Amino acid sequence: MITRTFRHLVLDNPMTLEGARFWRRFLRTGGDTGRAVNATIFVLLGVFYLWLMYAIVHFHEDLNAAILGLELMLLTLLVPASLYASVSGEREKLTWDALILTRLTPAQIVVGKLLSRLALIVGLQLLIAPLLLLSHMCAKFNSEYSGAALVLSQVALFTWSLLLAGFSLWVSTKTKRSVTTLALITSALLAFLVLLPALILLFASGSGNSNPEVLTWDGTPLQQLSACLLHLHPVGVLYGDLMRTSNHQAGDLWYAERLFTTTPWVYGMGALLCLFGSWRTLRGMEIARRSRG
Repeated sequence: MITRTFRHLVLDNPMTLEGARFWRRFLRTGGDTGRAVNATIFVLLGVFYLWLMYAIVHFHEDLNAAILGLELMLLTLLVPASLYASVSGEREKLTWDALILTRLTPAQIVVGKLLSRLALIVGLQLLIAPLLLLSHMCAKFNSEYSGAALVLSQVALFTWSLLLAGFSLWVSTKTKRSVTTLALITSALLAFLVLLPALILLFASGSGNSNPEVLTWDGTPLQQLSACLLHLHPVGVLYGDLMRTSNHQAGDLWYAERLFTTTPWVYGMGALLCLFGSWRTLRGMEIARRSRG
């Protein structure tokens, strides 16, 4: 049963060739930007990468915090940017009806759209991994992150990227124009990453609560919800939960009970729910289109 499902969704899925066609076109013609522009960007990124390695080895500085921040920023920008037009773009170009009338199932479409983005996520993480390892080994003093914390940070970033991918795909199935999809995804990310923490900190300071991120049994339900949301924020995970030098408060259940290790599971469950929602929406679109035909 498992082998048959894997063959149906991956091995015999024509949609998995979508990513290969994109990279083939990108390498041959440069895609929409052109080979000269792409070559210039790659050269600049290569120089920056080599400079980072030189700085780590020469100055013996612990740059893991900066590198993790850069990795988080790149994944948060690149994953939605690569998926926002995955379905709404097809509908906008009037190629969606032809796609769903083929033998492709909604599950194959969802998996096919996701697999090429998984390659992007894993490839970026593999590119960043040598920098993290080198910085951890060459630091003059103890690194702000333990080896286990670095591993957990990569697991958290991977599942966070899966959540972004699933959410972007789900929004794309709900809209008919790619610009609308991009606007909705951008608004949701700004609300969760910027506006929500700002409001929590603002109301916490107004109520006299100097430590809104501390999770305790005697807190009000609103305080407990606010603390959980701040801890589930990817910046809070990287720069609070996993750092050695974090000011972990006594009695904070998030650290005493090691709840921060559940964050990747929360991200992963969110990604699965979004992918299920995408499949369900595509299934409904397929049934409606076939019934009209």
